[in-house]
Amino acid sequence: MLKKRWPRGLVLWGLVLLCLLAGGYSLTRQLAALPDEIYLIGGGSRVLDVGLPMSMTLQDTVEEREEPSGITVNGNPVSQGGSVQSALEVTGSTEGQASVELKLFGMIPIKEMRIISVPQKVLVPGGQSIGVMLHTRGALVVGLMDISRENGEKVGPAKQAGLRAGDILLEYDGVEIQNAAHLSSLVEARGAGEVPIVILRNQVRLELRISPTQDGGSGEYKLGAWLRDSTLGVGTLTFYDPESGHFAGLGHAITDFDTGEILTVREGTIVQSNILDVVKGRAGEPGELKGNFSSSSKTLGSIVKNTDYGIYGDAEEALSNPCYAYLEAADRSEVKTGKASVLCTVDGGGVREYSCQIIKIYAQETQAQRSFILEIDDEALLEKTGGIVQGMSGSPILQNGKLIGAVTHVFIDNPKRGYGVYLDWMLKDMGELD
Repeated sequence: MLKKRWPRGLVLWGLVLLCLLAGGYSLTRQLAALPDEIYLIGGGSRVLDVGLPMSMTLQDTVEEREEPSGITVNGNPVSQGGSVQSALEVTGSTEGQASVELKLFGMIPIKEMRIISVPQKVLVPGGQSIGVMLHTRGALVVGLMDISRENGEKVGPAKQAGLRAGDILLEYDGVEIQNAAHLSSLVEARGAGEVPIVILRNQVRLELRISPTQDGGSGEYKLGAWLRDSTLGVGTLTFYDPESGHFAGLGHAITDFDTGEILTVREGTIVQSNILDVVKGRAGEPGELKGNFSSSSKTLGSIVKNTDYGIYGDAEEALSNPCYAYLEAADRSEVKTGKASVLCTVDGGGVREYSCQIIKIYAQETQAQRSFILEIDDEALLEKTGGIVQGMSGSPILQNGKLIGAVTHVFIDNPKRGYGVYLDWMLKDMGELD
């Protein structure tokens, strides 16, 4: 039996088509990885791989600028065009904003990116232990339960209404909810009957309807939900910006212990905290700084925002550091593997500097929490804490005389190691306060 043979020319065209498809898929992924926004600090630069030659259009996005923005792309200043062979080098020297649009064959729009350049920023590093007192907006649902009526029947109003753990209750019968106690008083005053309730679920506002039931034991009207509206904890101040009066700390969000949800901010403060004891970290057992503070402790600032990259707010007065009067902020392109240090407070001696190593760096063009890996190698700190422990989150990380980021998380299986977040991402979030 003869085997069917494909014409040689058809086979070659098929191979060419497969190569084109593979190349197109690779290029699509490459272009999709390009950021929508490029953030540059103090003359920082970024090199991006675009894959194919393209035409380029630059435009200053700030109207009535007296001086050029100082932003260049492949050496071309803003308001000039140009071409890109395979790489895009973006540099900023002064404050400014611009946009760059890439076009394939000079006609097909491929990608538009926003460029934000800020001048060299000078910050006062932190390292102080802080007590954090946060009151949430509304009331957070941390669990659901059934209510026993007088006849013994069990009813779950919150379940029937479709509430879930992690929902934030904002309004009850048209009234803004201040806290859990306020909600209880609203429920009792309104009594029986179906009531509209506004919630926030995954950052989306929803309106549900709920029918409270009367508890057979107490006679009170209840929703059948466990609620929380405040939290307390110990962390570390990352930096203070003397120009704006803002502060940043923790390097990660304050989340609810039960639901993992990022807590909204109604009001909050950071206060001075004293370290009383240290639970040393071991493999599989994260350590902890045990701090002491109260509502009468000295207030350092008010919390305005709680984000994935830390807490931010307004300082009561200028904050200082005993180790460094100030440090320049590093662009993330300046972060390298090798020697670095952390500032933190682990006893009554106050802020001290301890050595570490940056052992791995992640290239990030969009905000992400885990920017690099650090390893503590300072014998004094290892003897005291075993490495990175809870309460050290937010400890500023220094390299080559600049502030490069903050400690965020510890490796559970190796407390000597942890993650750090680029300072870029913290400055970006803090900038939205202005």
